[in-house]
Amino acid sequence: MFGLGQTSQAGSDIGLEAFSRKVRPLLLEHASPEIRIQALSSIFSGSYVPSLSSLAEDLERIFKTLPSYHSEADSRYRMEIIATLKRMFAQIAAVLMRASKAPACSTRLDTRAWYATVTAGQASEPEAMTRIVQFVIEYFGLLYAELQPSASFQRHFTALSALNHAHLLHVPEALIRTPPMMRALLDLTMDPFADVRANAATMLKDFPHDMLDHVFVSSHSSIVREGSVLDRAERMMQRSGRADYADGVGRLYDMLYGSCIFRRSRSTDNLEPSRVITHLLGTLESDISMAKQNLAVAVASAPIHGRLIALRYILSRADISQAFKALYEWRDFHNRLMCCFTQIWNIVKQVLCIDSPEGNTDYDEDEAVDIGAKDTLSYSWRTLKETSSVMQSLLENPQYGICQSLAWLEAEDYKAMGELSFTQLAELRHRGAFSTVAQTFASCCFQCACSKEHASNILPEIWYQEALRYIQEKATALTRRSAGLPALLCGILAPYRSGPFLDNVIKELQDTAITTASSEEASTNRLPQVHALNCLKDAFTNSRLTAGTEVHITHTIQIAVACFENPIWAIRNCGIMLFRALIARLAGGSGSNTVVTGSAHRRFPKALYKRHPQLAQILVQQLRRSCTIQKSLVGQDSILQIQTGFPAMEIIDRFGAPPDQAQLIGELLSDLIKSPVWNLREKAARALGTFASASDLILRIQSQLMNPETSNNEIHGLLLCLKYVLEAGSWIDQVTMPQTVSSTLSLISTALTQCRCSFTSAAYLRVLSRLLKTLESRITQAETRGESFTTTEKADILTTKFKEALGCVSGILGQIDGQTDPYVVSRVFWESLVHLQVQNAAYQSWYSTSISSGIYQWLGSEKNMSKVYTYLVAFEEYQFKCGIKELQSFLEVLGRLLTPTSPERLLAAVSLRHLTYLAEYCCEAPNSPIEETNSFFVCAQVIAVLKSDILHRVYEPSALSSALRCQGNLIRFVARYYGEAWRLEDHLHAWATRLSLALSERSEMDLRLAAVSSLHDFRTILRHAEGGTKASSEFLPVYTALYTALLDDDDEVRDIAAAAVSWVLSEPATLQSWNPVVAAERLLTFLTNTYHGSRALCEEGLYRLTGSSQWRTWVELVHRRQDSDEQKSAAIHVRCVLENALEDELSLFAEEKQNLYLDEVTEAFRWAVVLRSLSAEVYLEAPFLQVTKVWVLQGLHTLAAIAESQVDGALGWTHKADMFVAGMRVFALADVVLCWSDADTAQKIKQCLLHLRKIAKQSELHGRWQSRIESLIVE
Repeated sequence: MFGLGQTSQAGSDIGLEAFSRKVRPLLLEHASPEIRIQALSSIFSGSYVPSLSSLAEDLERIFKTLPSYHSEADSRYRMEIIATLKRMFAQIAAVLMRASKAPACSTRLDTRAWYATVTAGQASEPEAMTRIVQFVIEYFGLLYAELQPSASFQRHFTALSALNHAHLLHVPEALIRTPPMMRALLDLTMDPFADVRANAATMLKDFPHDMLDHVFVSSHSSIVREGSVLDRAERMMQRSGRADYADGVGRLYDMLYGSCIFRRSRSTDNLEPSRVITHLLGTLESDISMAKQNLAVAVASAPIHGRLIALRYILSRADISQAFKALYEWRDFHNRLMCCFTQIWNIVKQVLCIDSPEGNTDYDEDEAVDIGAKDTLSYSWRTLKETSSVMQSLLENPQYGICQSLAWLEAEDYKAMGELSFTQLAELRHRGAFSTVAQTFASCCFQCACSKEHASNILPEIWYQEALRYIQEKATALTRRSAGLPALLCGILAPYRSGPFLDNVIKELQDTAITTASSEEASTNRLPQVHALNCLKDAFTNSRLTAGTEVHITHTIQIAVACFENPIWAIRNCGIMLFRALIARLAGGSGSNTVVTGSAHRRFPKALYKRHPQLAQILVQQLRRSCTIQKSLVGQDSILQIQTGFPAMEIIDRFGAPPDQAQLIGELLSDLIKSPVWNLREKAARALGTFASASDLILRIQSQLMNPETSNNEIHGLLLCLKYVLEAGSWIDQVTMPQTVSSTLSLISTALTQCRCSFTSAAYLRVLSRLLKTLESRITQAETRGESFTTTEKADILTTKFKEALGCVSGILGQIDGQTDPYVVSRVFWESLVHLQVQNAAYQSWYSTSISSGIYQWLGSEKNMSKVYTYLVAFEEYQFKCGIKELQSFLEVLGRLLTPTSPERLLAAVSLRHLTYLAEYCCEAPNSPIEETNSFFVCAQVIAVLKSDILHRVYEPSALSSALRCQGNLIRFVARYYGEAWRLEDHLHAWATRLSLALSERSEMDLRLAAVSSLHDFRTILRHAEGGTKASSEFLPVYTALYTALLDDDDEVRDIAAAAVSWVLSEPATLQSWNPVVAAERLLTFLTNTYHGSRALCEEGLYRLTGSSQWRTWVELVHRRQDSDEQKSAAIHVRCVLENALEDELSLFAEEKQNLYLDEVTEAFRWAVVLRSLSAEVYLEAPFLQVTKVWVLQGLHTLAAIAESQVDGALGWTHKADMFVAGMRVFALADVVLCWSDADTAQKIKQCLLHLRKIAKQSELHGRWQSRIESLIVE
């Protein structure tokens, strides 16, 4: 960007480099992630290796901003950051390697020696080299800290990815692969996020095997030692049955197997890899036996899917063939495994093979076992899913079943696995379960088709015949998508992407689908047609079969269209789904859910109809049939038959009409737009609008209006068609555009006042609105492209002609009681004014008066309240362009609607929203002093309304958000006008209270966004006119609310808060834009330096450090000399927090935190710094010290008691995020109390810390805890 990181070669380069060094820190802290990443990347871009001093300076700047990079929420930016860190490692290694060989160095040490020297504190080489190496050491310390259990997914993922690239630095293993690092990685193998588990497991595999042997201590008599990591992981999985725990167990077994392989290659007296597999298989057989005896007990205490995941990881390895020494060993294992698969299917099919598996409880419930239908369903489908995944790994791993270069899998093995998958797909009803089984069956069919054995090659054809038989035999087992049958058929066809076999399958399915169901079959619901239609749908949407099924599309469309008028709902519904899938296929998509817009494909109708020549004839036939039927509508059967034209109309709407049949199709559609059936009329109008001419339609409408026999249905259909033509915009050109606009406006002016049908009047108004919208957008596009649309033409079309129509429409405003929907009229007015951007004061005044007078007419009667509500909702998005004087009458209307006697809550809510829009408009810069004064009065009235109880009575989220959003702007605006005469602190207190409630993590996103937007609008009050940030006590709640917003879970809220903080705290001469992490640090520094004598800040800091809001209560108890109550309350609180955090998590699914961005540990130590900087009178006069001392001492005693009673270690009790956070909070507050207290109190706390340190080594507490305890003792 600025040549960052490159050395200068000339005088100008020196100036540029100096400028870059000055600007670079600002860019690294910038709010925009693109700028931040580009600034970081530019330092390490290119192949040039910078000097030691330049790199050292850059790295020191980078280190301060790395936390903001680690917490990047956007995955795309996160991957760019990881790539940049990789380049940073490579460049550091290159610089160190070059420097170690430079003549300036006193010794020629290699990179590893430099690291060892600096780590030992004996560096004697250039200062820049020491700074660079020190950066690396500190950065690895930061990465280790990012692996703590309470960190967010973003920080975990980025830190693990950076550590995976650490080999580029050529650092000694002792710097990275340490016991604390291994402990942290083992904890992350049970993380809820799959990416974190996978990266942690990958890093652990690179650790020295002697360290892994210490973790997986096993003997010849036992695979899993009691108290080992594997034992703890299995217990966690058994207690909860969670999928992430099961995956963690599988990864740990995979590492154990790899360790056994390595150890066997080094010696002969260690555990054989085959014993790991046989242990898993034996445990699996034991769990299956328990499930066969009592499924409820198995669900509660013996989940199977963890063992299956472990087998899948091991059986997918490239060295799996080394686990078996002879054929009989492999055959015994394989037969036992297949027996387990069969038994598992027999267990879970009673749950997964019914139409509503979610409600299945078809087993003897044990009252002593607390499980529900959700637990049983999760157990069943996860078990079957993992069973199928293991089977798929057997099929796809070329090393499985191979020993001494011989393949042991035979046709009988493929047949057994294929038949089991076939049965599962044919009988399953749980969609999540058969989706994985379908992939396994497809893999089996591929292996059979590719096999050299004839017995294996013919298996897919045999299974196809079985599938056809099953479709006929199970024709009564109907579901909307035929469950797994379509996936079964697609799996069989997958190896045959084209050819006679595929053609024969499609033809047989078409024959079955088009077979007419007899009355007996319909009464018994024996409908093989449903299965055939669903199988066809999946075959045509399968991307693998695209080429082979292309020739069958036209005939299949005929079959789908014929189903539209089938009296049997199941067939009709499946036909509709098949038709939609084929339309998506014609549009270029392969899935039935492909979103297709017609405008992109109407340009190429010739190519489509040339590729499928019979499609045009199908369209004509279906439209003719629909025209014939609609002329004689009798009964329900005729209504169903009308739908036969819908597919043709949808094809024309999507792709246009075939060129050689366009005239005939136009005539047929013209007949259909006269239909009394609204849906048919609208679809025909939409299809005709794809190729009709706007001028022809206008002439036809005018002609039909002259004919007294013309029905309203025909006029309505023609107007709908005209609207779609105008929407398409194909009529926009320099020749026909003026005439089309004039003709359309003339038609509306003439016909609208004479129309007595409310639906037709609405159609006229929608045509007008569509005309204006299309003109505005298309003329803007034309001007952008440089076409010759002059300003005069635009003004003539968009003002003169419009005013003629506006005068006509305005006459309807007073007559809308029963003639026209008020929503339609008001919506047209709003759209018209917005697109025209009316500036004429006469029209503005008339418009405002019309709104107020129209609503006033309805206020006298309760029956008209719905009209008032509809009218206000239609105008809600309208941008007020009238003067303040005209809007005051509208304010009076809103005031009447917001009175305590307002009859409708929703009406009051929309009125409140309008009130906030009006207030926002008034806060903008007025045009004159008179308007400015009126604006202040309006805003003052709005503030009075918002301070009343209206917000409590109108509990409607959008209204509350709107009210909160405008309050910051209103207070700022009125305070600027009244100055010191207005008591700002009175309004700030109520506003700040609402902000704190709105910004809580459990509030809705809209409310939090409104709160931070309100803060952003208020920011100008927080700075003095001459510069500098205001530091009055009444602003402290506003600053703390801003800080809360900087830690919000949503990045949009954080960005707005960061922009406000940047404006408030940065220097006016160098206005900066900080990212949320930097903004939070700067704001906290400002609070520390400014409010160090504030008791309110002390209470806020204690609340944020400990997570408890009871500090004020405890301090008041001390004031009342109720010391025992105070001590009891504080001690009980911390003890309960720690004991609750110690409890095991038994929920089936991981409970996600409300705020995934907030890191409680980082916040605790940030606020500890703030509390340590407070003046002594704050915590002495208000006896915070006495309460915090009790809290800390009780917390340390409780931690020591837990550590004495339970050994920690990997996956121990400090692995729990809540427990880790609670302990770190105790240490953070202990740091504060040590700073506040006298020598006696400090001695008591340090004695507790010394006792805890002694226990910590024996109990193997978390490394972060131990380092924190050590630092407190040293300090």
